[in-house]
Amino acid sequence: MSNRTKVIIDDIKSYIQKNGGGYNAWYVGISEDVQDILLNIHKINSHFWMYKYTESPQIAREVVNYFLTTLGTDGDMGGGDSSGYMIYVYRKSVHTNP
Repeated sequence: MSNRTKVIIDDIKSYIQKNGGGYNAWYVGISEDVQDILLNIHKINSHFWMYKYTESPQIAREVVNYFLTTLGTDGDMGGGDSSGYMIYVYRKSVHTNP
């Protein structure tokens, strides 16, 4: 794991811990268009979300894979699109999809 990958992981972990809920209450994904996916796909209507730019799709996938497999968040590796480089995170609620 690169130092840059670790910095992004630590930033996201800190955000989640600061805003409550277990890791399974959070969704972590990859997108090229964070605004569209958060608002139109996931139906975000809360203040508990963030996004991080990464230097490459590979780093984005490493970060999301860590959250999915090691910490147990819900999430998506970007589907079939391997060009996404932005990681988004939100706390799930009854209003979000999922």
